Amino acid sequence: MAVNYSIRELRGAAEELTNKMGIPFNEWSQSFLKRRLLYATEKLGIRKHEQLLEAINNDEQKEEFSRHMTVPVSEMFRDARLWRTLRQHFNETSYNDTINVWIPDVSTGEELYTLLILAKENGLSDKMNVWINHNSKSILKDIENGIVGTRKLDTNSFNYKRFEGTASFDNYISEIEGGFQLSNDLLKNVNFVHGYFLNTAPQERMDLILFRNVMLYYKKDFHNTLKDYVDQKLKPGGLLCVGVKEVLPSPFSSRFECIDVKEKIYQKFKVLTD
Repeated sequence: MAVNYSIRELRGAAEELTNKMGIPFNEWSQSFLKRRLLYATEKLGIRKHEQLLEAINNDEQKEEFSRHMTVPVSEMFRDARLWRTLRQHFNETSYNDTINVWIPDVSTGEELYTLLILAKENGLSDKMNVWINHNSKSILKDIENGIVGTRKLDTNSFNYKRFEGTASFDNYISEIEGGFQLSNDLLKNVNFVHGYFLNTAPQERMDLILFRNVMLYYKKDFHNTLKDYVDQKLKPGGLLCVGVKEVLPSPFSSRFECIDVKEKIYQKFKVLTD
């Protein structure tokens, strides 16, 4: 039981959902949008597009729809070399005040908790301020509660060893019914922001923006819009991380230097000419 859109219907649906929810579904790649709509409407028991439009007028069903449109795939310390590089950068950089970090489109909590463990082990917990965005309240609540599925525990523990952390991964988790929970003690100075990131970005400028595997889901024509937006939020000298299968769209050489080609880490120039 789901809505299987034709290409023409998909375009119309994307425009209607964009207008209703303030999220640019019309800029998502068609293949990705079709897969997510098929999944979400099946979960909601919806067979017609008109039923979906009616459903998202209801706050509870709109919340469910937002949750089901999210791809819940992540791991802690995924791409361990990236996190080792960020640790080295933090240790070698002198910060006069706080370290501001933004995860604009968080899907699950693994990336956030990876960052928080890195901060704790390097004495940065009190100095680091973190903002995360999502348009699903229930996903933000799950992240705040630190819930981790049992199927990911071994992977997360293995990745932590590859990260070469200074403690034991077991120190950060406790067993609960149906899974494991990460320590709430890690959640210092974390701001949970409900809303789509292009509409609800923090006012502060950032030292680090984790924007990994976000552009994959959007049309290439929209990548420059995303790049320009995160550029505005990044301090001179700040770091921007994108996914290993992503490339920061050109032109970027007047404002960014790619300091790690493999892990796709870009640094904004400290002195800009424009």
